[in-house]
Amino acid sequence: MAAGKKSNKHVLVVDDERNVVSSIRRICRSQDYEVITALSGPEALRLLEVNNVQVLVSDQRMPGMSGDALFEIVEEKYPEVTRVLLTGYTALEGITRAVNNGSVYKIIYKPWHNDDLLETIQAAFEFHEIRKLQADSSVAREKLLESLDDKVHELDIYNKRLELSMRLSNYLPIALLGVSEDLFIVEANNKANDLFGTRRLVGHKLNKALPHEIFSLVKDTYNAELEERVSREVTLGEKKYQFTCLRLELSSHTNTHSYLLYGETIND
Repeated sequence: MAAGKKSNKHVLVVDDERNVVSSIRRICRSQDYEVITALSGPEALRLLEVNNVQVLVSDQRMPGMSGDALFEIVEEKYPEVTRVLLTGYTALEGITRAVNNGSVYKIIYKPWHNDDLLETIQAAFEFHEIRKLQADSSVAREKLLESLDDKVHELDIYNKRLELSMRLSNYLPIALLGVSEDLFIVEANNKANDLFGTRRLVGHKLNKALPHEIFSLVKDTYNAELEERVSREVTLGEKKYQFTCLRLELSSHTNTHSYLLYGETIND
């Protein structure tokens, strides 16, 4: 399945949940590469046979073939493809195996931040080009290795920063959600998932996953000033909550807006 754009740069996204691959395709729609999607490891391997793919982004936990198992096959058959693993914090065994055998370039923890995902995919394309240049030119090898070392160091720091920030969000006593400009939930901490009684809110359309009052709150924030707080009292079950929404400009390059939404219990 392709996103409809023509490009000589291709990223293959693999996840057994349709809403996840659809969400990533939407996030990447304005980029200069084509997004191809698959719902399983075997389907991904079939697509790799007929497409020139530079970057592979795969979920770890999938029925039949896990992400790290897919990467092992790709490492053998398509070693030039740069591989990025999508995972939650509980799939540590597969992550360790993938890192130890060198089949993964970078790990993205769910739920992800849109700009972080885009930066990671772009960095993966750059890494692919560096590896290609290394293979094609022995003269520039030293300089390229220095560049590669710098990027690996930067990405290591980035990974640690991202993991720490996401872990911290799960310790917050408030329900925290990130909503994209097209009103899809792109981030949700454990408190938010528990509050709305679901395993994972990420990837769902806001108006289908959350009560109408919260959807209306986000809509009311459309014309607010950047980072201006708009609040509303919402009753869930027998408890009252104060939900606050802010419109944020997350990337000055793309001039796109997203929404930060958080809810706190109101003590009577």
